[in-house]
Amino acid sequence: MVLRPIRRRKKTPGWIRLLRWALLLLALTLGWFALLAAVRPLPLTPPAATRELRGAWHVHTTRSDGRGSPTDVAQAARAAGLDFLVLTDHNPRELPTPAREEGVLLVPGEESSTPFGHLADVGSRRALTDAEKVSAPVRAVLALGGLAVVAHPLHPQRAWADLAQARIASGVEVWSGDSAWGALRQRPLTRLLPALGTALVSPERAMVYALAEARPAEDWLLSLDGPEPKLAFCGPDAHGWPSYGAAFRWMSIHLTGIASLPEAPAEAAQALVQELRAGRFYCAVDALAPVAGFAVLPADRRTFRVGEVLEVRLPAVRPPGTRLHVHGSGRALDASHVRLEAPGQVLVEVRVETPGLGLGDVSWPWLLAQPVKVEAPP
Repeated sequence: MVLRPIRRRKKTPGWIRLLRWALLLLALTLGWFALLAAVRPLPLTPPAATRELRGAWHVHTTRSDGRGSPTDVAQAARAAGLDFLVLTDHNPRELPTPAREEGVLLVPGEESSTPFGHLADVGSRRALTDAEKVSAPVRAVLALGGLAVVAHPLHPQRAWADLAQARIASGVEVWSGDSAWGALRQRPLTRLLPALGTALVSPERAMVYALAEARPAEDWLLSLDGPEPKLAFCGPDAHGWPSYGAAFRWMSIHLTGIASLPEAPAEAAQALVQELRAGRFYCAVDALAPVAGFAVLPADRRTFRVGEVLEVRLPAVRPPGTRLHVHGSGRALDASHVRLEAPGQVLVEVRVETPGLGLGDVSWPWLLAQPVKVEAPP
């Protein structure tokens, strides 16, 4: 009989044990928020009984840094119930022509990278040149007949830096998908991690959470006072991750002035730009609660006098905890009326203040009207 020495098991290095515990903790955390998303689903209300023309502003394709072709994004938009997309690929040399794919109107626009920040536009006769981007891109877009919209103006890394140009812009992207995710990345443990866990089960729910965490741009928009009220845009800044489908179910633009678009793509694109230019639209976080019928009345005006009262027509079906938030020189008199109290601009926002989303009890953006200008009495 031969006695063999007992082999001692090699001790696992401490850093490996620590890594295992960290991975286990990460998995448990992600799993916890995924479970909360599974047992408390969105949306908070059933689909609206009536339908409005809806679409997405600020979408990227494989023509720049998007993951999907125009056909891919059209298919995702059709599945999400959208009627149009404004494609804003980065710095194109030429703008494509308007088109219909999968029954969805694809309207050409662009997102220009400038020394002052990112500028999105639609309706221009051509793409901006490099010289125009580095000198006065907002003026160039306006001269070309387009809508110049400051994109994600308060982004943590790509904030807009030229207030003089912003003051003459057509509008501002108040709700931005890029800014929302950028805000989460600023706080990886307390904000990004819960969102990632939630996204395992419901990307749309994670996006709703992300938008609530973004730095609000409403008051920044209202500081850009000028002769005409600005336009308030919302854009998922869709690149294909999260999926185009999830982004299109997240938030959209609802048209209020027309019920249909012309069949010919060029005429339809022109009609859409006209509705956007006139401010006949509002923004909605459809993933939180589907909506139709939201309006600020009278709807045929965007300039008012101090002392006038606006009526806010809320959707007939809405989630509990709905509250008016008035930005600028106005005050909510009750749940559906806003008094204009001083010269400036006023922006009406509807938020949902309710627990049960699994990520804390906060105020969730839901609806965003167009700003109105308030003038002193004669």
